[in-house]
Amino acid sequence: MIPFFMKIRNLLLLLVLPWALGAQSIEFTDNLRTAFGKIAELRFEEAEKLIAKEEQRSPDNLALAYMKGALVSINLFINESENEFDNRHSEIEGYIAVLEKAPDSDPQKKFMIGQLRLAMAILHGRFQNNFSAGWQFYKAYNLLKNNYRDFPDHAPTYVPLGVLYVAIGSLPDGYQSIASIIGIKGDVKEGMKLIKNGYYRVLNDEQNRVYQQFFGFVYSYISLEFEGNTDISPESLGLDYSKSSYLSYMQARVEIDRGNARKALTLLKKRPKGKGYQPFHYLDYYTGRVALSFSPDTAYLYLNKYLNQTISGNYKKSTYRYLSWYGMLKNDKDLILMYREKVMREGTLNTGADKQAYREAQQAFNEVLIKGRIYFDGGLYDKAAAYMLSKENMLSKFGTEDKVEYYYRLGRIFQEKREAQSAITYFKRALSFPLEESTFPQANASLQLASVLEENGNLKEARVYYEKTLTFKGFPFYEGLHQKAKTGLNRI
Repeated sequence: MIPFFMKIRNLLLLLVLPWALGAQSIEFTDNLRTAFGKIAELRFEEAEKLIAKEEQRSPDNLALAYMKGALVSINLFINESENEFDNRHSEIEGYIAVLEKAPDSDPQKKFMIGQLRLAMAILHGRFQNNFSAGWQFYKAYNLLKNNYRDFPDHAPTYVPLGVLYVAIGSLPDGYQSIASIIGIKGDVKEGMKLIKNGYYRVLNDEQNRVYQQFFGFVYSYISLEFEGNTDISPESLGLDYSKSSYLSYMQARVEIDRGNARKALTLLKKRPKGKGYQPFHYLDYYTGRVALSFSPDTAYLYLNKYLNQTISGNYKKSTYRYLSWYGMLKNDKDLILMYREKVMREGTLNTGADKQAYREAQQAFNEVLIKGRIYFDGGLYDKAAAYMLSKENMLSKFGTEDKVEYYYRLGRIFQEKREAQSAITYFKRALSFPLEESTFPQANASLQLASVLEENGNLKEARVYYEKTLTFKGFPFYEGLHQKAKTGLNRI
């Protein structure tokens, strides 16, 4: 049943009838290379014209199926419409079926199919189709692993396979056992090595340099998400992020982690958009979120722009949460109440951000914690520290969860201020309160405490808190914290 095993019959036919290669081959032509770049820049209409031009010139070129599949996949990813995904995901399967006609001797075959399978896994996962996501993930893993075995010099295979190795290798032990049973194994160090090597090898290979932007994004994202490494970014890799919304977003992510939220906002506002570019509404939501701490009116405009233009229910609850915070910054209690009610009624619970917003809306509105968080998110660490410490006399009125979050927030502030001892003190204080149910602040206090201890050379104690992080579960985003904790354990 697995479609990536060698097809003996087809191979024999190709050996006997070599003339058939022209009709059933993958040729990544100049037109398609240019189109691939246009897709990365979200200039879909230009990409479609180039693909159509190539189709007229060489209708039997199987690379056309890969390009069309990539277009559909990215379009479904950025518009986040579950209805459109339900209506169109079968198209990707159709393009995969076309690519299956390519000879197994071509390393592009399994690489391209594996990429489309991985895209399907991500899309199914986004809409909570967990079984289908797992099945597509399994297929992608086997395709890419087999391609790496059969064609070890095919550098483009390194990056998606490296991503899968990192993702699997950072799973908690219980999940890794399940993965091992079905024959998939990961290794974080090996995965990071493959991603890095893959990026630089395609960079130095004219034939495969077309993947540079895409792989640069992946290299930056994985380095930041799993290692907290802000040294790897589109800018440091020499990529022109001004031409790509994806790269602008990635550079903004890195700048926020560096404490440069104002620079991040500038990058996001200047990202390429408008006529000729496919709308990417999520980035309006993200821009509003970044702007809230130092430009609330800008945030209000972008958050409402997202609500007015998105066709998805995703991130609506989270958007209304940020708008309620806008109401707080404007001292407008009616706005706070109106938007908190919308958090409860509108949108979906498909994303961790929406789940967290819904959970917060069910609790009492704590202005101290929210303002401290807003200042922190904007990189205003001195202001955040001064504000939070000035409110310590109010702790007697806080519930236990809010006390945990208060000390966790102080820990994060001093962590970013590079005051390790204060960060350690506050993180440990946050972990000293017993809670009936795990919360994100408590779990991330453990994770970030481990990170600070690791940075300061206390690896033994860091291991204790990375392991402790894995005991917290059941709240939004816990899976991501577990992956980072597992990555930390692998590292030390």
